[in-house]
Amino acid sequence: MLEHDGVWYLFTTGASRNERGLKQRIGLATSRDRVRFQRTELVLEADPLLYEVLGDAGAMEEHWRDPWALRDPATGLFHLLISARVRSGPPDGRGVIGHAVSTGMKGWQILAPVTTPGEFRQLEVPQLVELGGRYRVLFCIGLGDHAAARLARPGVHAECGTGWRRHPRPVPA
Repeated sequence: MLEHDGVWYLFTTGASRNERGLKQRIGLATSRDRVRFQRTELVLEADPLLYEVLGDAGAMEEHWRDPWALRDPATGLFHLLISARVRSGPPDGRGVIGHAVSTGMKGWQILAPVTTPGEFRQLEVPQLVELGGRYRVLFCIGLGDHAAARLARPGVHAECGTGWRRHPRPVPA
């Protein structure tokens, strides 16, 4: 949830019964008091040029969820981090943190992911945090989310919990 010009913006994950809940979209609800929220509109769907969508070869469901909003104080731009998957590579290693940017909470531009694919099937509930003066993108992983290529490396084993990747800046690039 993020405040802008006296309005609180709550980004949500939505799924339609028409697609049996297999296609995910990012929605938005707004509030002036943080108690009563009004659902407004669909904010964005995955860009099929950058991200895997329902109907791609082998895509049995769509991963475009868990939006996390932040504002860059230096530029005033708004950013969304999104649990997503890229279109290519081994199916068990396509998980990424997707990225979208906006100048005013509407009219979002979808950008390339902020993480590299190859390690996980999915990276859920992304967040960007500062720890000890350095920035990290945090995400949740389950036991079944590790790619075979990752598990084949010596000393690596499947575990669940919170994962992280270094990030060079306080906001996605």
